[in-house]
Amino acid sequence: MEPDHNSAGDSQQQQVLAAFARWSRTYELILHSASEGIFSLDTNGCITFANPAASRLLGWPVEDMLTRPVAAVLYGDKPNPLAGEAEFQHRRQVFLQRDGSSIVVECNQALILEEDQTVGAVLMFNDISERERAERALQDTLSSLEQTNRRLTQTHDQLLHAEKLAAIGQLAAGVAHEINTPLGYIQSNLGAMARHLEDLLTLVDAYESAAAGQQPPGRERIDLDFLRQDAPQVLAETRQGISRVSTVVRHLLEFSSTCASGEWRQADLEAICRTAAERACQKRHNFRLEQRYDALPPLHCLPERLQQALENLIDNALLAIPAEGMVRLHGSCPDGRQICLTVEDNGCGIAPQHLESIFNPFFTTRPVGSGEGMGLSVADTVARLHGGNIEVESSPGLGSRFTLCLPLQNNIPQAKAAE
Repeated sequence: MEPDHNSAGDSQQQQVLAAFARWSRTYELILHSASEGIFSLDTNGCITFANPAASRLLGWPVEDMLTRPVAAVLYGDKPNPLAGEAEFQHRRQVFLQRDGSSIVVECNQALILEEDQTVGAVLMFNDISERERAERALQDTLSSLEQTNRRLTQTHDQLLHAEKLAAIGQLAAGVAHEINTPLGYIQSNLGAMARHLEDLLTLVDAYESAAAGQQPPGRERIDLDFLRQDAPQVLAETRQGISRVSTVVRHLLEFSSTCASGEWRQADLEAICRTAAERACQKRHNFRLEQRYDALPPLHCLPERLQQALENLIDNALLAIPAEGMVRLHGSCPDGRQICLTVEDNGCGIAPQHLESIFNPFFTTRPVGSGEGMGLSVADTVARLHGGNIEVESSPGLGSRFTLCLPLQNNIPQAKAAE
């Protein structure tokens, strides 16, 4: 009896079909069980398959998405995302949900090729909105920590600077007191010496008159006329030198007091500026003073120190301007974070090579006896004590502008360190 080939062939075909059905079911279960949204697209970008995860993530029923252009489902009225795409894409995108809200997704898209022809595409995506929010929160926290770290670093630097200033102030005060004591002796002795010299010269005149033309031994070796003329000049020059030393000592004491204790309190800066300007007007009259103050908020500060700093800046301007020169004072709060007090003049200006040194103690470009170079140094110290700084703009022959910048949010620890 011959074997039934048709029956065997049918059985084999049935086995193949059964295996294909099992594999198809397996793949279908895999696709339906996947937590990522999965689309199958045709060459026109229309959805031919959508798994339950895609429905859950986008809020669309599966049957409503089928045959729709994927661009209409995911992007609203945006173009077909398959147009001009490469064979594989991995990117982060924003998809629209059916209710109009949006989700951030991580998207993988690959073209389906058959014999080098594109027959469709598969699109897989996963909702990473929560991760995106966490990353943004982490970034915000990192940014906040960086800002806090910068503020702490700035506060540390200010505290360190305040401690250095306090040490320098104590040293300056000690040196000034040590110089002041012998200086008092010298000044007192110079006064006595001047009186004694005057008495001696008067006595010599009396002896010469009594001698009636007789010359005592050794008289020819002494130029008495020169002594009468030169001795008072020597004493006068010595007194000038001692006066300069006294001025330096006074500035050292002022500098030490600037670095020392003071009462921090809320103060009216416009009143401080006007008082400083009024005191400057008492020192010189042949100049024009212009004042303009915007609405200045109160500042937690050392009022006496700030007034001293402003007086020094105004004095510096007065020394730079010619007769009938001009000094402008302007107070403003341009950004709501700091107060700017500007002293501007139309004087001789500052040479560029000197700008880096003008705040150094005892630096001056003025003739000997015209200044000790402590005014700007004290002003800069006061600015730093308040967490601020002084900005300088100057052009030789055109004048200078000094801007005292003071932050509104002062650091209390810094104030305590200064105290």
